[in-house]
Amino acid sequence: MKKKLLIKHVTGRMLFNTLSAGVSFDVEMAVEGWIFTVQQVPADVADLVRGYKDELNLFYMEEENGVQYNKCWYYGRRTPDVRYDKADQVLTIGVDSRKAYTNEKV
Repeated sequence: MKKKLLIKHVTGRMLFNTLSAGVSFDVEMAVEGWIFTVQQVPADVADLVRGYKDELNLFYMEEENGVQYNKCWYYGRRTPDVRYDKADQVLTIGVDSRKAYTNEKV
């Protein structure tokens, strides 16, 4: 199974793509939503994401044998909690809302 996380600005501008960057990430449920932990994020990318923290859209996708079967849009009704550990290059984003979707009728 292949999974990817796209971190985008609300205008659609791509800020970071974990798959094309070749980095790993985890997502876990939290008390008030979900927390994404992304490894090996350069400081300039983390600064860009933090600068747009009020305007982030996260897209999580799972794919197996070339077929996408799980797609979710994550966002914040409240301002997402965005943190960066510069020493370990770990970006953490906490959001409170999620919507599953497909592109079948687009």
